[in-house]
Amino acid sequence: MTHRVLVIDDDPLFLAMAEDLLISRGVRHVTGLATGADGLAKIKNAPDLFDLILLDLNMPGLDGVNVLRALADLHYSGAVAIVSSEAGEVISSVRMVGEMIGIRIAGALSKPLRAAELDALIRAVPETRRAQALRAVSRADLIAILDTDRLVPVYQPQISLKDMRVSGAEALLRLRAPDSSLVSGAGYLLAAETHGLITPLTIRIFEAVLDDLLAWRRAGVPTGASVNISPASLEERDLPDALSSRVRAAGLKASDITLEVTENRLLDFGADTLEVLSRLRIAGFRLSVDDFGTGATSIDQLRRFPFTELKVDKAFVQGAENDAFAHETLTACVRLASLQGLRTVAEGIETPADLKRVQTFGLDVAQGYLISRPLSCDDFLAWMGRQPSESLRARVA
Repeated sequence: MTHRVLVIDDDPLFLAMAEDLLISRGVRHVTGLATGADGLAKIKNAPDLFDLILLDLNMPGLDGVNVLRALADLHYSGAVAIVSSEAGEVISSVRMVGEMIGIRIAGALSKPLRAAELDALIRAVPETRRAQALRAVSRADLIAILDTDRLVPVYQPQISLKDMRVSGAEALLRLRAPDSSLVSGAGYLLAAETHGLITPLTIRIFEAVLDDLLAWRRAGVPTGASVNISPASLEERDLPDALSSRVRAAGLKASDITLEVTENRLLDFGADTLEVLSRLRIAGFRLSVDDFGTGATSIDQLRRFPFTELKVDKAFVQGAENDAFAHETLTACVRLASLQGLRTVAEGIETPADLKRVQTFGLDVAQGYLISRPLSCDDFLAWMGRQPSESLRARVA
């Protein structure tokens, strides 16, 4: 059940009717605002306050498309339902825009609201992942688990598109369950960011990745790895020294590690972030910007921050086959990367057609389920022993 809903609409009668109808459907927290600017101000102060936004498209000042773009920049984590009497093709295009910039579009409702359609919508939209995570993982839980070995990295292999050889692997967080199985650690990441513990958690995983890289080298697999870094950690000016000292102690090189910025809100940060990124580059780390193309500020990020790698969001990789906008975006990403001297990585490679497509576009590296699902340290070594490059070359022959 959706518990918290924001309605943004400039029609006061519609606002009143929507609030009454939502409350009658069991929604416990409903807020109605008349302008997009008011709605964004509310979200800016608390990005995880609402599970669902009912958004009108045709409003004075900021229209619904402006609001969607701003919600993406604010990292709103809930869902949006478009409420409009616009033509179907307009609603369809706006839905596509929202999905391509990372907004979860729950559906479209026509005016006037119909109770049955609204019932179906609010049943289908859960609470935000962060709200769920905070109920499940307290600060005390996080502190306790950081002292154990239950939070572990797994690795999704990356391949060079020139020769199909493994060029690295992205480390992803997993939680070791009591039965020793590995489950998603996303809830712990979300809770760690909110509780101010994301840097200790990141360093814990960073140390585990260094241990695994040493194990790979002993087995004759001298590949590198990417480690995700929250932008919140990039405000901590002692981060470069903390990571560099651990690399030296392990007997590895900083260039063995790519630090991948996991969100596209870097321009919300100032001189401290730029200083930290610059010092990380000076120390020898590679720097990657993730999900490129999904935020309005992505191009400016490439000019302002010292990245070495650009990861193209899977929406553009997979959409380029049939969607002209995605096709042009993917083309532009490759050109921008070339101008900046950046390596390009294609995410979301799930079919042989995806793999052929990114080869044709001239990207450098690929990762996705077609290549491999995330693997434990030992399983990664076993996978390497099965000669994956030969199998991949056969798939795209």
